[in-house]
Amino acid sequence: MAIDIKDIDRKIRHFQRDFSDTIFVLQNKGLKYFQRVWLAAFLIIFVPYKFFYQSMGNEVSSLGMRIKTARAANKYAKTYNDAMENLLVVERRLPPASKGTGWLSDISISSLKDENITPDSVSSVHQVPSGKLIKESISVDFEAKFPEIFTWLYKIEHNRYLIHVDSLQIKKKGLDENRVHCTLSTLIQGGSGGKS
Repeated sequence: MAIDIKDIDRKIRHFQRDFSDTIFVLQNKGLKYFQRVWLAAFLIIFVPYKFFYQSMGNEVSSLGMRIKTARAANKYAKTYNDAMENLLVVERRLPPASKGTGWLSDISISSLKDENITPDSVSSVHQVPSGKLIKESISVDFEAKFPEIFTWLYKIEHNRYLIHVDSLQIKKKGLDENRVHCTLSTLIQGGSGGKS
């Protein structure tokens, strides 16, 4: 591609003529004459910058934050869902408040009777509030043979609702019998009723 020197020379002369005309007008009229032009030029630049460019910049930064949040949520979504699922499994195993205060006593006595064991004593229910849950506990004393104790514990720990064996003391009594002192507890959702 050949360079047209005449065309370049013509453009330079045209620019020099425009520049000298501008200098001539500025010298004769002064800067005051161009105030409106400067103001209009400023507004033409400022208004789009302020109302379009800056607002779009804020929108872009807001969108960037939402994308970061979505990425973080996506990163931990599986962990959160697994934890929520585990929590729901545990909540389903907690006896509801509608079971009432005597539920733990009733289940321990009926499970002992299933093994042909008569309890010597069952304490009253002791309640301790813990946030939205209430911890209920009782103590049970009875005499039984070891296989009966084992079967009873198995039934207690595999109950539909969560029952925890807090403590278990077994003392030998005679040839076959054992003296047992056991403390059982459970957590009840919500709950009505006070401490016992």
